[in-house]
Amino acid sequence: MSEPKRWIGYADILEAKRKRDEREAQEPVATRQVVETSQVIETSQAIEARLVKEAETDRPETSQVIETSQVAETVQPTSTIHNPMVALPDVKGYTRFHHQIVDHLYPRLDAYEQVAHLHLYRLSWGYGKPICTISLQKLAERSGLSYKSAQRAVNKLEGRGLIRREGRIIGFGKEQGISFWVAPATSQATESRQPLKARQVRETNIKENNFFKENTPTKEPPPKKETEVASRRVGVGSRFSLEECRRYAEHLSKTGEGINNPGGYAMSIFQSGDADPLVEKFLHPLEEPKPIDTSACPDCGGTGMYYPDGPGRGVAKCRHVNLNRSE
Repeated sequence: MSEPKRWIGYADILEAKRKRDEREAQEPVATRQVVETSQVIETSQAIEARLVKEAETDRPETSQVIETSQVAETVQPTSTIHNPMVALPDVKGYTRFHHQIVDHLYPRLDAYEQVAHLHLYRLSWGYGKPICTISLQKLAERSGLSYKSAQRAVNKLEGRGLIRREGRIIGFGKEQGISFWVAPATSQATESRQPLKARQVRETNIKENNFFKENTPTKEPPPKKETEVASRRVGVGSRFSLEECRRYAEHLSKTGEGINNPGGYAMSIFQSGDADPLVEKFLHPLEEPKPIDTSACPDCGGTGMYYPDGPGRGVAKCRHVNLNRSE
């Protein structure tokens, strides 16, 4: 016979369901904690392994980058600065340029006036004289200016009283240049030179009293006037006297050769000697030989041709050898 069926009440079903839910609820929590803990451990280990691997991988790359940069720095050529002074030609002499001009005069002039005055000052006082001769075209080439800019600069300088046109030099039928008078710096006449030893002592911080006790300078004569200094420096550039140069300048002025100031022009050519050939020609004109009368020549009779071997045997140019030129 079959076993009789067991009937379970509703309360028993609910109790069994509650126990099952509690059992299922407890089991996943423990399992999840174990899984999460193992995952954290595995994750940390994986991160450490990856960091070690990246460090080992990046180290040679970094050194390689450093070596590459060093090679690039080594290979990169160093830039060479070319000094234009090396290529300049040698020019003897120098110009004593006073700070008074640079510090106080040039700030009042524009750039064109400054460069024009600089070259006029160099051509005049660079040779120890107040006058120089140069054409506007040459001045423009020296100054790096255009002809019109140089002309405007000269006009402005003349209007300021810094330069003065003494006249034009005419030679060989054309203008050779303009004679400019350049005003000197006011500090030129009153300039006093400091002894070299005094400057050296000041630079080495030696007491000034001891220096003057041990190195008593000799008394120097008072400085001469600028006109005397200029005349002594220049001397006689021309082989002709100042009076002969003045006669030539007055001759040019009277004949309308463009010399408005004969005295200034005479002083200019006397100091420079540039017009000596023209003065020589003016003072000692070459006497033209008198023409020879060849009509009395026994060979050609004035025709210029004769028969050296007789008529019909060739013609030659007569040199009037048998002509008596003393008559």
